[in-house]
Amino acid sequence: MAIMRTSALLCGALFGISATAGGLSVDTRENILKSASAVAGDLVALSKDGAYPDSPGRLTNYSYWEGAQVMSSLIDYWHKTKDSTFNDMARDAITFQAAEDTFMPANLRPSYLANEDQCRWGLAAMLAAEDRFPEPSKEGQQWVSIAQEVYDMQKARIDEDKWCDGGLRWAIDASHHGWGTKNGTL
Repeated sequence: MAIMRTSALLCGALFGISATAGGLSVDTRENILKSASAVAGDLVALSKDGAYPDSPGRLTNYSYWEGAQVMSSLIDYWHKTKDSTFNDMARDAITFQAAEDTFMPANLRPSYLANEDQCRWGLAAMLAAEDRFPEPSKEGQQWVSIAQEVYDMQKARIDEDKWCDGGLRWAIDASHHGWGTKNGTL
């Protein structure tokens, strides 16, 4: 069972891409595939046009986690359609972001990056593992090991104290404005 399911159409809605504006239709399987392809193409265009030039997968004018949602949508698109057009982009973006301290870019720490940002990227890697998305080309790097590393890092951050019954803080660093917020409790 997949941990996270998105679709190109759903993610397109998140980024304001309208499935009806372009005359897209979902009344037949063929039209669904055409529509999904069109929206996935729009997501890729958004990602390329709005990407940091030196940081594949990271979108300007969007939160860090939203780049992970786009990549998850492209994985989901491939899984459902078997169209591998966007596989290289998704694989390269996830592995690039994972390479910098497992989805914790130095330029986003400590004031901006939150556990949910890292988690979304980790879930993209987990989705890739679950869907048997082509493994990264970098030797020794695998989707499961990337996701496991995120899990291990976040598990180590769980508050064992009794403040709000323990749990994972929203922020990673105490200097972050969200340090007092918890994402959940144990």
